[in-house]
Amino acid sequence: MTLSNSDDDDSFHQLLKSIKGKTLLSVSECFNIFQSSQVFQESNHEESDESKVVFIDGSWWHKGDLSGRELFEKGPRIKGSKYVDMDDISSQYELYPELNPKNLPHMFPPGELFASLMDKYGINNNDHIIIYARESVFFTPRTYFLFRTMGHQNDRIHLMQGSLEEWIDLSSRRSEKDITSIDQDPVIVPKAKDLLNIYGKTEKRLYSYVATDAVDVATMNDVLQFVESEKIGQEVILLDPRGSSFQKAGHIPGSIHIPYESLSTQESSLRFKSKEELLQIFSDKGVDPLTEKQILCSCGSGVSVCNLVVALEICGRSFSPNTNTTVIYDGSWSEWGADPNTPKSKAQN
Repeated sequence: MTLSNSDDDDSFHQLLKSIKGKTLLSVSECFNIFQSSQVFQESNHEESDESKVVFIDGSWWHKGDLSGRELFEKGPRIKGSKYVDMDDISSQYELYPELNPKNLPHMFPPGELFASLMDKYGINNNDHIIIYARESVFFTPRTYFLFRTMGHQNDRIHLMQGSLEEWIDLSSRRSEKDITSIDQDPVIVPKAKDLLNIYGKTEKRLYSYVATDAVDVATMNDVLQFVESEKIGQEVILLDPRGSSFQKAGHIPGSIHIPYESLSTQESSLRFKSKEELLQIFSDKGVDPLTEKQILCSCGSGVSVCNLVVALEICGRSFSPNTNTTVIYDGSWSEWGADPNTPKSKAQN
């Protein structure tokens, strides 16, 4: 039985309704949404004002020689997906010395740069964003938080719980003959400096995408004030998800150590553990995810903190943008550890 265009539209809208506000999506769910989206887009909806589904590759490794940008450009990738480079779409010193005078890595970008990239990609604030990555990647939550902190509609940002490799395997078994789910041809990912050359760094222009400067983000002075006023542990819970560097390099006084690797399953770095398992991890450290205290997260360079934010929300912690209930320290240890005037602690062996 062949479905009519109306049936296809209803199916697509039902799928979007079912994932609204749902952060974690299985590979199978994402694949179903992709196929339905392709049918919807091919049914004379080229100029539709309705929200669409955009897949974003968030592959990024903090160690080794793998480059998410280069791998995305070479392919394979999910058909129609885009790449967001956290190192490039940032307040990098070369482009924004006034915003990042200490030359810290992958600091959140100004709103106009993020909006420029979104306009280049044809992404709207009400589009559903599904973030995926390749095997062995841990840090897709950073891309998730990037969209959230820059003003994307909060209930339309999702994380695929599984890898591109799993998608390719599923595609080989489930793709319909007339729907291709993988792109193999090389592409070029736009760079921030090129976007600025096109639009002008200081040129005032209207963007289709409405971006804010990053919210729910703390500065070093904010954190220093918490430490010096002895609010850490009393009014503010400070969490640090680094690995061995928490002990070896040191940490902000009062930090509670919850390694980011402990939040993922053994089977896949891209899959979070169950709510029950995560609650136990926090409980073992004396942390209540539902506390009314502010939770401040700091790590090495503002990346793995986002894994903590997602884990807290899986456990039921609510989030409303720009309320500062859950905050990340963007500069993190890259800034704090390098400053000779900040207090530092080391874990006891």
